[in-house]
Amino acid sequence: MIVDNIGTEGCSTGWTVQKSNGARALLTSGHCQHRTSSPWRAGLSDRVVGNEGPRSTATDSMTLEGQSYNPTVYVDGWTSTLGLPVHSWSDPVLGEVICEDGAFSGQVCGPVVDEVGMTVDYGFGAVGPGFTATLPTTSHASAGEGDSGGPAYNQAGRGSGQVKLRGMIAARNYNSQYVAPCVGVTGRECSRKNYHVNVNAINSALGVTPVT
Repeated sequence: MIVDNIGTEGCSTGWTVQKSNGARALLTSGHCQHRTSSPWRAGLSDRVVGNEGPRSTATDSMTLEGQSYNPTVYVDGWTSTLGLPVHSWSDPVLGEVICEDGAFSGQVCGPVVDEVGMTVDYGFGAVGPGFTATLPTTSHASAGEGDSGGPAYNQAGRGSGQVKLRGMIAARNYNSQYVAPCVGVTGRECSRKNYHVNVNAINSALGVTPVT
């Protein structure tokens, strides 16, 4: 979980990337961008996660920079202490089962990729290419408000302790058939069907490479 200086806005972090100049940065959602240059902080602490760097409107992504970033993906909710290294990355395929991992909902595995190669407009112009994944009918959602910027991935192999990146959580589906109770932090709006931007689209747009 990353919050602004006055604690009124919250988003999630994605994964560590390397820029063309060799410096490392941390990814998050572009629509989390501030109107000021105030730094983002970790959870409800005073620890600075980074200042906002380049932003891509087309992929709704941006970097946080200026700190030291480990080559791991933060796993589960914002109170977790678990991080897993990145094994590899590629865009998803239809029918693939992924995990969505936002700071507010935590890790929810089971959503099935049901649309690929798509773009959507949720108020910032066309965003993509990306994919949707839907959690089969359950009593809870897989992601929602505050989870933007979090990673979507699958495991690199049972028990491997590594993840394969697929994309970034970007937006939830508002259709009533997908709206469901949130897990993790309550008092939000959440969905079983969510839109994600492809990892390779973000790489190209920002000129970065995931750190493994």
